[in-house]
Amino acid sequence: MNFINLVYNFYPMNIKVCGMREPDNIQSILALKPAWIGFIRYPKSKRYAGEGTSQWVKLHPKLFQQTHKIGVYVHAQIRDIIKDVSTFGFQGIQLHGNESISYGMKLQKALLDAGLQEVYLLRAFGIDAGFDFRTTEEWTPLARYFIFDTKTEKYGGSGKKFNWNCLENYQGNLPFLLSGGIGLEDVRDIHNIAHPRMAGVDINSRFESTPGRKDTAKLETFFKTIRNLHPDT
Repeated sequence: MNFINLVYNFYPMNIKVCGMREPDNIQSILALKPAWIGFIRYPKSKRYAGEGTSQWVKLHPKLFQQTHKIGVYVHAQIRDIIKDVSTFGFQGIQLHGNESISYGMKLQKALLDAGLQEVYLLRAFGIDAGFDFRTTEEWTPLARYFIFDTKTEKYGGSGKKFNWNCLENYQGNLPFLLSGGIGLEDVRDIHNIAHPRMAGVDINSRFESTPGRKDTAKLETFFKTIRNLHPDT
């Protein structure tokens, strides 16, 4: 069964904009009211959100009243994540590396012990032709969303797509966001994906003028087009 070119899915088409770090650019994107905005806390990333970004975010909590802040991590120390939740005020933690389920359970316990039980997890998976979607099952009790991204050596930001037809192999119950090389030209194909668990998209490098800085005009066009096709977004 091919999920492309069928009927609209059961979830509204929520939008996550990832890889943000520059205050003026963040403010422009927040005006578009994305569901989530992602701050990459992986030091090897070209889009690393450092201390300057964290201090600005901390000083402007009212700007984020309609958008959840997500911290994106690759093999981070759990104590550093807990510290960041307080500094940035993250509502969600995205694990984007090869973290084990044991790591996920330890992180969840650490959040609970710190009184941060409302902070939820998003678990990313790198998808290629050989990916087995059954490997997602053990994460279902821990995560609120899965993110299906293109598998790369650098953990995302490649601007490349995986074969979206393989989404039909995901039979789980947890909603997911589609990521990996999404650009303006993909709106119609995204709209035509009929997977019942697809809850939105996660966009990044294809909307950048430089790494870490988004082209606001392109994003505005994308948001308007998606919302015209999905009025509940």
